[in-house]
Amino acid sequence: MKKLLVLSALAAVSTAFVACSSNDDLVQQAPEVPQTKGTPFSVSIQNGTDTRATLYNADAWNKTNTTTWVNAFKLYGKQASNDPWMNNVVFARSAYNADWVADRSAAEATINPADLTWPVADKTTPTSFYAITDGAIGTGTTAAIAGVSEWMSTPGSFTYTQPTTTDEFEWDSGNYTFENVTDSHVSTASLTDLMVATTTKAESETTGGVLPLNFKHLLAGLSIQVKFESDDALDVASTATIYAVMVRGLYTSGTYSFATGWSNHSGDGICYYKQLATPINIAAVAEGSHQVPLPLVNAGEWLVIPQTTTPWDETTDKTTFPGLKSGRQMAYVALYITDNVTGDDLVVYYPLNTTFNASKNRTITIELSLGRDIWLDTNNDGKADYQFEPSQTDAN
Repeated sequence: MKKLLVLSALAAVSTAFVACSSNDDLVQQAPEVPQTKGTPFSVSIQNGTDTRATLYNADAWNKTNTTTWVNAFKLYGKQASNDPWMNNVVFARSAYNADWVADRSAAEATINPADLTWPVADKTTPTSFYAITDGAIGTGTTAAIAGVSEWMSTPGSFTYTQPTTTDEFEWDSGNYTFENVTDSHVSTASLTDLMVATTTKAESETTGGVLPLNFKHLLAGLSIQVKFESDDALDVASTATIYAVMVRGLYTSGTYSFATGWSNHSGDGICYYKQLATPINIAAVAEGSHQVPLPLVNAGEWLVIPQTTTPWDETTDKTTFPGLKSGRQMAYVALYITDNVTGDDLVVYYPLNTTFNASKNRTITIELSLGRDIWLDTNNDGKADYQFEPSQTDAN
């Protein structure tokens, strides 16, 4: 009898559980609360007011140029003391007339473009934005932002180093011996135009969440031209053939801060070098003829980190090669020429005393007759001679 009562009790409990389960299935579930998203983030690009001729033309940021245009840049955004909410996101465009989008395929971008929005919680606190590009010139593919380190510990600063190459070229190896020498020099074929943009804005200060960016150039241009003028003290019968041009003593690396500009320059041992595709023949003209200078390096070919040079002392002892003084290397321009009167192959040197400013082109005009030949000392005074000596005249 007791066993039957226990079984009846268990059956009642089982029935109660089944009934409970059935009742739960009938309860309507509460709908999910929609997730609040911020305003979609997008950018618009404005041209800077720079006047320098660069690898980018004036229309590099617009939508009408089909040959030379920028197609990628990095963007960093930090709101007050908060962690960056946009950390090196790459924006790219697939064609010159396409809109800018966050490129999810780039290693630096970890966000789906569709999910890139302004912060939801705070629409009035300004965000400091820093953008950089160094030569993503349009082929329709995302180019790497090369030569630039990731953002340093201080937001809005980075280190830039110009590309270099090492190869052989013919040059004076000493004491009139011309042969192939191996040297590291700036890879002018790989030089790109470094540009940045910065602004501080809150979402409430934009129109529809579109952030305007105005890019500016950070590098300077260096062009070189030559003339061969003379006066009564120099030989006007001279002619020369120019084969190559070299510049030494320039910094090729530095740190750029959006707040303070360039600092921590280094790398002055690397030269710029160009062998002329076609050697230039040039003849001396008398004073007053106003010879039109001939270009050796055109504007936009060589890009330089802004700096002030320390020129080589042109009266240095001939036994001291230019630039090998203590401390930083002295700056000079050197030309590899043939003196067509004597038939000698020579390198002549010219002090480089100038300042390179960002977004500006500096044209250096070389007067061939004023070059120093460091191996020549006809006066035996221990000083390098000017290349072209005074004409021989009869004494009165």
